Amino acid sequence: MEKQKTLGKSMCSFLVVRRALSLSGTLGIGIPMHHRKINNKDWISVEERFQKKLGSWKGKLLSAGGRLVLINSVLSSLPMFMLSFIEAPKGVLKMLDYYRSRFFWQCDKHKKKYRLAKWCILCKPKHIGGLGILNLEVQNRCLLSKWLFKLINEDGLWQDLLKRKYLSNKSISQVSKKPGDSHFWSASCMLKVGKARFWEDYWIGDKPLMEVYPNLYRIVRKKTVTVASVLKSIPLNVSFHRSLTGDNLMAWYKLVSKVANVNLSEENDTFKWRLHKNGIFSVQSMYNNLILDNNTIPVTCDLWKLRIPLKIKIFLWYLRTGVILTKDNLAKRQWQGSTKCCFCNADETLQHLFFDCHVARATYWIRSWSPLFKEEERETMRTGCTFLETTVMEIFSKFGWKRSL
Repeated sequence: MEKQKTLGKSMCSFLVVRRALSLSGTLGIGIPMHHRKINNKDWISVEERFQKKLGSWKGKLLSAGGRLVLINSVLSSLPMFMLSFIEAPKGVLKMLDYYRSRFFWQCDKHKKKYRLAKWCILCKPKHIGGLGILNLEVQNRCLLSKWLFKLINEDGLWQDLLKRKYLSNKSISQVSKKPGDSHFWSASCMLKVGKARFWEDYWIGDKPLMEVYPNLYRIVRKKTVTVASVLKSIPLNVSFHRSLTGDNLMAWYKLVSKVANVNLSEENDTFKWRLHKNGIFSVQSMYNNLILDNNTIPVTCDLWKLRIPLKIKIFLWYLRTGVILTKDNLAKRQWQGSTKCCFCNADETLQHLFFDCHVARATYWIRSWSPLFKEEERETMRTGCTFLETTVMEIFSKFGWKRSL
C-alpha cells in the first residue's frame, strides 16, 4: 500500500513537472529548460520585467540621482540570475542597455532627449570618471568565470558530473566547445585557461619571469612554453636566438638557480586568484580588473564623497566631463541656432556660461543680495554668503579650475 502511494506521488510530481515545462519551458526558476540553442526569444521574460518596472516608475518626476539609484539597485539586478548561468547574446545585452539608457536620459519614454555621454563612460567606476552603472557584458563574463574556478579548484557532485561528461581524464585546456554541449558548458568553455606558462604566468614569485628577466624573454625562441616542458630536463629546456654573454648570461644563471628547487607533482595544476589576498575567486575583484582600461577620464578630486545631494554630484560630473548642452556643444550636434550668449553676446561655452559671463559672476557673489533682506538679517546673510562662496571655490578648485571669479 505504501509503495503504491509513493509511486502515485512520484508519477504526480513527474506529470506536474512535465506540464510546467510544456507550458513555460522554464520550470519556474527563470532559466529555459530545453535542448535548443538559447537565443534572444528566451530572454523575453527579462525584457517583460524591465518593461513592467519602467511602466510603474514616473521618470519625469525623479531627479538624475533618483534614476541612477533605481538603475543600479533594481534594473541592473533583474537579469542577474540568468547571467550567472548563460552567456547572454549581444542583442540581449544591447536591448537591456537601451532600456537603462533611455530611463536615465529620456525620463519620459514618449519624448526623446539628447544622450549627453556614451553609455560605456557611464558604466565606468566612479573613481575613474564614470557613474558606476553596472556593465552587464563584463558582469556576465565574471559570473560565468566563478563556476569555472569552482570546477577546477573544488570537489562536489556537479563538478564530478561535468568532469565525467566533458573532460574524460583531460585537463580543461584540452577540451573545446562542441555542438551537443549544454548551454552552461558552452559558455564556460569560452572562458577556459591553459596550463601554466613558464615565462608569462604567475607560477613562481610575485611576477611572471618575462617581467623579472625581460632581456632573456626578448631573445628566447619559444615564449609560450609550459612549465612542465621546461623543467622536464636538466639543464632547462630553453633555447635562445643567440648565445648568452655578459648581463644576459648572469641573468640566466640567476634564473636557473631560482627554479632549480622546484619539483613538479603528477597532480593537476591548482589555480590561485591573484586579485584577492586569500587566492579565492570573487566576481567583484574580476569585474573591477576587467572594467579598467587606459581610456579613462582623469579625476582630480573625490567628487562622490562630498556631502551634497546626489543630483548635485551628477550635475558637477556633467560639468567635469564637459557634456552640458551649451550652445557650442549643441552646434557640434548639428544644431542650427545662434551660438552667442543671450546675456552678453559672447560665444557660449562651458567656461563662459559658468565662470566668465558677468551674470555668472554676479550669481556667485551672492553677498550683493544682502540689501534685499531686513537690516537685522543682513549680517547673518553676509556670513552665510561668505561661507558658501568659500565652499563653492573649494569645489571648483578641486576640479582643477582656476580662480577667475
